[in-house]
Amino acid sequence: MCVWRNSRCCKANHRRRNRNKARPRFNQPERPICIADFGCSTGGNSFPAMQTITRAIKQKLEASSPSSAPEFYVFFNDVVANDFNTLFGSLPHERVYNAVGVPGDFHGRLLPRSSLHFAHSSWSLHWLTEERKEVCDAYLDQFSRELGSFLEARAVEMAPGGLMAISNLAMPESWNPETEYTMLTYVNMLESCLMDMARKGTVSAAKLDTFNFPMYFATARQMKAVLKNNQSFTIERMEILSNPGKHTVLDAVSRAAATRAVHGELLTDHFGSKIIDELFELYAKKLAATPVFNNTDNDKTIVGGTVDASKPIIEEEIATKLDLVSTNPNGPICIADFGCSTGGNSFPAMQTITRAIKQKLESSSPSSAPEFYVFFNDVVANDFNTLFGSLPPERVYNAVGVPGDFHGRLLPRSSLHFAHSSWSLHWLTEVPRAVADPDSPAWNGGRIFYAKERKEVCDAYSDQFSRELGSFLEARAVEMAPGGLMAISNLAMPESWNPETEYTGTVHAAKLDTFNFPIYYATPRQVKAVLKSNQSFTIERMEILSNPGKHTVPDAGSRAAAMRAVHGGLLTDHFGSKIIDELFELYAKKLAATPVFNNTDNDKTIVVLVVLKRKTDY
Repeated sequence: MCVWRNSRCCKANHRRRNRNKARPRFNQPERPICIADFGCSTGGNSFPAMQTITRAIKQKLEASSPSSAPEFYVFFNDVVANDFNTLFGSLPHERVYNAVGVPGDFHGRLLPRSSLHFAHSSWSLHWLTEERKEVCDAYLDQFSRELGSFLEARAVEMAPGGLMAISNLAMPESWNPETEYTMLTYVNMLESCLMDMARKGTVSAAKLDTFNFPMYFATARQMKAVLKNNQSFTIERMEILSNPGKHTVLDAVSRAAATRAVHGELLTDHFGSKIIDELFELYAKKLAATPVFNNTDNDKTIVGGTVDASKPIIEEEIATKLDLVSTNPNGPICIADFGCSTGGNSFPAMQTITRAIKQKLESSSPSSAPEFYVFFNDVVANDFNTLFGSLPPERVYNAVGVPGDFHGRLLPRSSLHFAHSSWSLHWLTEVPRAVADPDSPAWNGGRIFYAKERKEVCDAYSDQFSRELGSFLEARAVEMAPGGLMAISNLAMPESWNPETEYTGTVHAAKLDTFNFPIYYATPRQVKAVLKSNQSFTIERMEILSNPGKHTVPDAGSRAAAMRAVHGGLLTDHFGSKIIDELFELYAKKLAATPVFNNTDNDKTIVVLVVLKRKTDY
């Protein structure tokens, strides 16, 4: 998804200041080009994205002014708890941008007004910042509000005409739970394992009742709605992509390991480390026993902007819609990746973006030599050491670590030319409060995630997802330069889905009642609704893609391993480490025993890719 920062207001002020002076072209930048990435993590997804953005901007500058040599500043943003040490230690050696660490919530202002030319967020906006009432709707509402906050913050920070790219996990509009699966199916399977352990007494029922994943996987429509509500951006492009990583984890054990890597810490914080091994062993077993997981083509998770699938789209949008004249007349090109993690997905994305920009510049100015700055953003707890240590030697940008929550402001106002975010926005900053409140209609006792049949719970998740996505957009609106682009890709859910859940276990019932995953997979319609509500961006393009990574984990063992890798920490924190092995063993068995998981083609998780453009008249 790519949005363009509206620059009309900025142009008016510019005319008042320069009535007798011709507007400068983007030949010899007078100020650096600022790019921001919100939710950079440790750079895994951020570095590739920043490389792509800076290269694309550089090429665009060189095309119009061969002798130009823009200086790029990249502001790396994520929550304060992000591991910036790892982030900065992984910066690509060949980058062409200066890297800056910006800690903070991207749902609010983080950077100077109109300082960003390009804003980027990938796989970050599905995480919610706090708990709210009424589960599915509550999650969507919070997601919308947080995405709105993100956009508002970026609107202030981005320069008129700057671009912001966001990619995030999302849900398809509809999918068949009997023969297909999405990211929600994995979470439900994990929930089933915890329930089994609660019944055995391994996990506390009270602890389970107070746990919810702070994530929301909106649909492309939901995300677009939030983006369109922001008056600071125009949606330049939004596409739905298949999850490109679904084929990378082929067996149940690998999948369980992957899940543990992502969620293990979260689970550990809530349940304790003692249950983690048992949990993910059970999880792997359930995955292996579920037929639908046997074929990764069954994975219907959709992603907006994963590197390979989104590359041609981002290149096309940069070539045709990135307004380098408005965003940065005489400065470095700044690109940001929000939710960069350790760079795995970020580096390729940054390479694509920087290359595209560079080509665009070279086409108009063959002798131009733009300087790129890529700002890698993720939470403060992100492993920035790995991120910076893994920076591609051949990168053409300077890398900057920006720790902090990308739901708020992280970078200078109007400083970004291109913003990117992939697979980050479905994570919520916190579980909706109503979901953990025994006196609330949205009380999710005995469950760890939202389910369609629990409307109050779904509403609570949806509400928080909407709020957090809104916050993300608001923050980017401030940081991005008018005319700048932002690409967002995220896992999403189909508009219609009815995942089946199972209940069995050795986890204490009380502990189970207090646990909920802080994740929300919005539908494309939900995502679109949040995006449309943001007045700072225009939706330039929005596409629904099939989950490209569903074939990477073909067996139950690999799937359980993947789940353990992602959620193991989260489950361990809540239930303790003693149950983890048993949990994922059971999980793998249940996956293997469920026919629908035997074919990855049954996975209906989808990916929403949206290209937003920062409005120039807001």
